[in-house]
Amino acid sequence: MHTDPNKLVLVAAALLIAILATILLTPVSMKLAAWAGVLDIPHERRVHTQPTPRWGGLAMYASFLIAILVVSLYRHETLVIDGHPNGRTLGILVGGLLITTLGALDDKYNIPAKVKLLGQILCACVLVLPFFGVRMVVAFDYDLASSKLHHLPEWMNILSYVLTVVWVVAVTNTINLIDGLDGLAAGIAGLAAITFVSIGVGMKGAIGEAILAAALAGACIGFLRYNFHPAKVFMGDAGSHFLGFTIAALSVLQNWKVATGIVFAVPVLILAVPIFDTAFAIVRRLRRGQPIFSPDKGHLHHRLLRMGLDQRMVVLTIYLLTAAGCLLALLLAQARLWHD
Repeated sequence: MHTDPNKLVLVAAALLIAILATILLTPVSMKLAAWAGVLDIPHERRVHTQPTPRWGGLAMYASFLIAILVVSLYRHETLVIDGHPNGRTLGILVGGLLITTLGALDDKYNIPAKVKLLGQILCACVLVLPFFGVRMVVAFDYDLASSKLHHLPEWMNILSYVLTVVWVVAVTNTINLIDGLDGLAAGIAGLAAITFVSIGVGMKGAIGEAILAAALAGACIGFLRYNFHPAKVFMGDAGSHFLGFTIAALSVLQNWKVATGIVFAVPVLILAVPIFDTAFAIVRRLRRGQPIFSPDKGHLHHRLLRMGLDQRMVVLTIYLLTAAGCLLALLLAQARLWHD
């Protein structure tokens, strides 16, 4: 698919602006975390040995926002379409702000799991509000841009809202649970975002989606400057919530129609490692009679550490597994779009 080179420049600009902004803003978030006393103190379940500031996710969200705002000066459709706000972009920005705030509060005050889950659900509900309209299409042959969507049975519309909220909350918690080693969550999210850039630019010609994904990838890459082992800062729940929420929203924008044979196949392949790691953790805890949100040291990265790999090798190994899933997702996406 041929893409206007000028549009590719905007995608690249979103990536580079987000990288630069994150590199500049992360030290600010570190000082803010130290001032507020938001530090990750080592204990028996942690693998780091020094108190480390959290709230790196605040810099990531701010950089993501800055990149989108700057690019929107040159591509107005990013935020405004035909004189009206671009609801989908605004939905991701507003929902992202809310869930980043939720995560930041949890980093500071250790919010009870049930309260945090309720907050995640409410943030996910923001996306499906009619003004924002970020939701799945539950249909066999309908496209989100088609007027036929308005004639779907009401139960399909309701199902689309429910599935979207469940998916967003699930992915948010998946990224949150995988955030256990220096650079792990940021690298996985970055690879996922780059995959969405590839789909948006190379297969769909959806430059708006690609710009959002590029800004997210840039925030992850810039953050790894401080977060790769040995980490100087952690993203905290503020960062893992923001990344999970935004990746889930971007996957919804890809518009993989639910009643087709690949329902969630593309995004599931992209996030295969954290999804299956989370699924095994839930099964493991249920078998032990533990709450599913209770922490343990049975995650994939913990097991690889016990095998004798150091932190860098564990993270790089999981990066490789994630990249393989992303490659399979690209192949499947290409086949799906070609079939359409």
